[in-house]
Amino acid sequence: MITLRTLIEEMICIRHFILKTVIVQDLKFIRYCVNISKQDYYQGMCFCQYYDEMIM
Repeated sequence: MITLRTLIEEMICIRHFILKTVIVQDLKFIRYCVNISKQDYYQGMCFCQYYDEMIM
């Protein structure tokens, strides 16, 4: 079951992912995913997962 919180987190993730990919190249984005700060840990993992799905 998808909760409202999950939906909001997904929206934040996708929005941030789009902003990141618009201004950086693929390799830089992947490097950003690897070097995520603790504050952005969850969202960073979310970007990486979303990015991986788009590549496939």
